[in-house]
Parts: sequence; C-alpha cells; structure tokens
Amino acid sequence: TVPLSTYASFGGAAGGKKTPVKKAAAKKTADGGSGKKAETKDEEDDPTKVEVPAAILAALVSKEGELVSKKNDELKAMLKSNDQSMSGNKARLVQKVAECIVLGVPPRCEACSGGKLHYSRENGNYWCPGYFDDDEKIECGKTYLFDAVKRNPWVGGDAPTVPLSTY
Repeated sequence: TVPLSTYASFGGAAGGKKTPVKKAAAKKTADGGSGKKAETKDEEDDPTKVEVPAAILAALVSKEGELVSKKNDELKAMLKSNDQSMSGNKARLVQKVAECIVLGVPPRCEACSGGKLHYSRENGNYWCPGYFDDDEKIECGKTYLFDAVKRNPWVGGDAPTVPLSTY
C-alpha cells in the first residue's frame, strides 16, 4: 500500500483525483542544510494558468455566504435542476452552487461526452474527472482553458452575477 502522504490532490481545494507523487530526496549541502531539489516546472511559467480576478473571487465568497444557511437537500436540488454533480460535503455543495450561480453552469465534457467539468479556483481552468457508464468508471482527465468553455445560464432564479468579460 502507498502511504497517504505520497498523494497529491488534483482539482483545487475541492479535492478530486489522487495520483501518487514521488517526493524529492533531501540532499545535504556544503553548509550542512538540506537543499531540496528545485521543482522542474515553475508555476509562474505555466501558460495555462489564469489569474482569477478579485471581483470573481469576491462574488464567489459572497454567494457562498448566502448559500451556507441552505440545507444539503436544497443545494442538491439546485444542482440537479442544472444537471450538475450532487456529490460532496456541505462545503463542496455550497461551492458548486456558488460557482454555477456566479459564473454560469459548465457543460459536459466535449472529449468524453459524459463527464461534468469542474472549475479550479487555483488556475482558473476546468478539468473533467470522467464518468460512470453503468458500473464502469470512464476516466477522462481532459483540461480546458477558461476561455474555451461556454457556460450555460443558471436555472432557478439567480443569473450569473459577474460578466465573463472580466477574465
């Protein structure tokens, strides 16, 4: 078995797919300290990373504050009426509903036609975890840049509150 400490989370604060990651071995430097090997890919050099505007983050946090008083069943009903995944704990359900209300509802994955796209607040883009076909898990893993995804209108009262042109 692989210890949990060797896993890294994919997909932002909401968690997601777990993949094993090798930890870099610490090397002793001439001055006696441990000089860990520098990461090979610098986050600042990642061309797919989009800085999420403060206005959008503020709108998401504000909407989450309004939704936190709702019951899980109410949040799940809101997600179901918008064809979104209803899994997750209370915090994740609130986050999903807030993202759909503020930004619009993400469509299904174009690559696999079954997965429901997840938004990452860390890099501003989307990824597809795949889907279940009968009893078989279909892995996808496709990632989409923010601009490549056309979100649909929210069903259930609130329209997207932040114009997408702020990106």
